[in-house]
Amino acid sequence: MRIGIFTNCYPPSRGGMEVSVINLCRGLKELGHQVFVFTASTSGFQDSLKDNVFRCKAIHLYYKGIDFYCPVVPFSDFKSSVKSLKLDIVHTHQPVLMGQEGFRYAQTHKIPAVTTHHIRYSDYLFYSLYVPKIFEKIYSYSIKKIIIERISKYDRIIVPSKSIKDSLLPYKIKKRIDVIPNGIDIERFSNISGRDEIRKTYGINDNSILLLLVSRLTPQKNIEFLLRSFAKITSFLPNVYFMIVGGGEQDDLEKLAKSLGIYKKITFAGSQPPEKIPRYYQAADIFIFSSLSETQGLVMVEAMAAGLPVVAIKASGVQEVVKNNKSGILTDNSLKKFTQAIERLIRDVDLRKKMSICAKQEAQKYSIEETTKKFEKMYREVLGTKNNLR
Repeated sequence: MRIGIFTNCYPPSRGGMEVSVINLCRGLKELGHQVFVFTASTSGFQDSLKDNVFRCKAIHLYYKGIDFYCPVVPFSDFKSSVKSLKLDIVHTHQPVLMGQEGFRYAQTHKIPAVTTHHIRYSDYLFYSLYVPKIFEKIYSYSIKKIIIERISKYDRIIVPSKSIKDSLLPYKIKKRIDVIPNGIDIERFSNISGRDEIRKTYGINDNSILLLLVSRLTPQKNIEFLLRSFAKITSFLPNVYFMIVGGGEQDDLEKLAKSLGIYKKITFAGSQPPEKIPRYYQAADIFIFSSLSETQGLVMVEAMAAGLPVVAIKASGVQEVVKNNKSGILTDNSLKKFTQAIERLIRDVDLRKKMSICAKQEAQKYSIEETTKKFEKMYREVLGTKNNLR
């Protein structure tokens, strides 16, 4: 098949969506398909010639510690190129900008179009420049209405988790919705050494327990909750440290850490190159996560692939990844219960080892190979045949 991937989010910008698109492209290529990516241009970043990446002009935005590359459409920069590619199917990853262009292309050339609905867009109000409280409900409703209208026109809708599918059901969308989780490179996280290197770099001895979070530092991730829980942990378990890897709104978190008296026991490692991230997982003992709403939570899958048991709040998206009391511990949105769960794993070494083994096993379900086969099957269904495809 010749597959066109249209996305606003693609390296060098970083995030779960970028990772999911990259891994999908890799998996499809390994299955023998030709993949063409249409995305935003970025200054100073050069794609490999074999990657078949087409970029249109974009505006570089930086807001609350996060980089965005906003495509300028229509995409006249490569309109002639895409026409000559004779794509079999279009797969978009956002309802606007590149997603709109991909859908227009599919309509013009009468080829099937599918879309992945990655997130609840109304949950991301904090990314808007400023939405007064009085207008939040109106703004949220408008976003939902626009998105539902757009994704309803596709031949198939894909979501990364059951929780995202459930959020769409009230709108009575007539098109089929498939749950296909995003995949990760399991080997990249499970077969790497880095524990000693990272701990030495940040001055954490091997006998200490290291808690880890890999995440964008945004209000949605509820990281203040983790700091307050860690403050309670360190009050009776002094040989415990907490490392936070990721970029975003760090200043307020540092201020809170200082006010709680835990700043010297927390490492803000900042945003790290993708190739270094697996080493941070290997350096840790327990992964902690307190987001109250996740689409899938790829970082939890990455942590599990590295053998880390997860302590997380029982929230949408999270429950589908972490098996309670098997690959980790899920708690109510309670500071006391969350802290007790961390304490339990710190004190019970055997339980930690048992959950580590289970976590690695569970992570296998999200390998690039397994998830890409599901995408391939879906494409073939949409195209209406399983044979004689290019």
